[in-house]
Amino acid sequence: MAVMRRQMNPRQRQGLLLVVIAAAGLIGVFVLVANYVSSVSKQVGPKVDVLTLIRPLQAYQPVSTGDLGYVALPEKWVPGTALRDASQALGQISQVPLPTGTELEQGMLTGQPTLRPGSASSPFPLTRRPAWPTRSRPAALWTSWPRSPAAGKAGPARALLASSFRMSTCCWPANRPRAPPAQAS
Repeated sequence: MAVMRRQMNPRQRQGLLLVVIAAAGLIGVFVLVANYVSSVSKQVGPKVDVLTLIRPLQAYQPVSTGDLGYVALPEKWVPGTALRDASQALGQISQVPLPTGTELEQGMLTGQPTLRPGSASSPFPLTRRPAWPTRSRPAALWTSWPRSPAAGKAGPARALLASSFRMSTCCWPANRPRAPPAQAS
C-alpha cells in the first residue's frame, strides 16, 4: 500500500520558509544579547552589598535598622570607605540631613555626643588656672540656636554649656614687655 503524500502549495512553502527564517533570527538575537550581557558582567566584575538609606535621615537622629537597606553595586565602583555591615552604622548620627538612597560611608556618620554635666567642648583654651602669669576672669560658655517652629515660641533658645571655668584673656601685644621709651638727646 502506498502512502499518499500530500503536496504543499507555493503559499504554504513560502509561509514555512518565513517561520524558519524568523526562528533563526530569534535564536541569533538571543545569542547576541546573551553575549553582550556576559561581556558587560565580565567588565563590571562581581557585585557587593553596600548599606544605603531607605528613608531620609534627619541631622542628629540615630540610625536604626528601619533606616538601613542594602544595594548591590559592582565591587570596582564601591569606595573603600563604604559601609557593608549594619553594625557599623547602628546608633551613629549624621551631622547633616541625608536623603533616601544615600550609600553610607565611614566619614558620614559619627558617634553620639558625649558631653556630660560639668564637661565642656570648646575651640578656645579653657583653664581653671592659667599656665602662665596673665589676666584671667571667670566665664560661662553660652550657645544659642533658633527654636523649631513646632515649639511655637519665637526667638532663639539658649543653653549653658559650661560654667565656673576661667578664660584666659592673654593678648600678645598687650602682655609683651615693652622697651623703654627712647630718650631725646
